[in-house]
Amino acid sequence: MADLPLITALSGILTVPCIIALTQTGDKATKIFAGVCAALGLWMGLYPYVDFLRELTTKNLLDVFAFLALALAIVVAIRLKQQILGTLMITAGSLITLRALGIIGS
Repeated sequence: MADLPLITALSGILTVPCIIALTQTGDKATKIFAGVCAALGLWMGLYPYVDFLRELTTKNLLDVFAFLALALAIVVAIRLKQQILGTLMITAGSLITLRALGIIGS
């Protein structure tokens, strides 16, 4: 049985709260930020498995996505009323960024 890559697990932890925030918030800007953050999480989580995503994704693009996901997670967490969702998004975004920097292993 193959192991699940760390980036896929962390992206799932980022994407699920973003989708919940997308459906529960009433503010349009927060919905946009949460939607973009969820899309980035899906991209980073699925690129090891989907051929055309793997071909498009370079190390630099993954680094940019990681930093952008962290920034968007912080913005969405500040604008949300549910603190637990915000905590999950910021934690996952931070760990994804640390993995992109090479501080934690794959």
